[in-house]
Amino acid sequence: MRESCSQAWLGYRVHFSETCDQDVPEFITNVHLTSAPISDVVAIPTIHAQMKERGFVPTQHLMDGGYLSSELLVAHQNSEIQLIGPVKRSSTWQRKTPDAFTHDDFQIDWANHDVKCPQGHLNSSWVEGVTKDGTPIITVKFRKRGCAHCPVRARCTRADPKVVEPSLFVMKNSIGR
Repeated sequence: MRESCSQAWLGYRVHFSETCDQDVPEFITNVHLTSAPISDVVAIPTIHAQMKERGFVPTQHLMDGGYLSSELLVAHQNSEIQLIGPVKRSSTWQRKTPDAFTHDDFQIDWANHDVKCPQGHLNSSWVEGVTKDGTPIITVKFRKRGCAHCPVRARCTRADPKVVEPSLFVMKNSIGR
């Protein structure tokens, strides 16, 4: 079951690909079925592989925002298929709050698995994993003692300093890598 706001989805999703050239009849070039919890963006590599198998490789793939992410755009920079569509904007509270810290404010040393917060504190752990929808993610944690009394803590996290170690979630294929 996939939950979105107040909706819950149970079952499957069908992804249709079709031609949209001018002066040519439109026809469906691919149909891909996934379980409901699988994110649209995760389906794109499989959809492209299926289209290649059938000889229907588009030069441009028009898609809506559910299918397009900055990570996917980076991965397709040298691809024969140009991805076109709106990239989903971040909906985190940090992006909506003036002066709040975002991922851009943290220094990431990918080779050494080190992350430095805007106040200069280093992470205490770096764990690579996968989200429920199959998206690679890295969870970086910082020590409570370094964050609990930080003067700019409210710009960084809303986690309860007495209960939780502050965490930073980083997409494995981030543009800054």
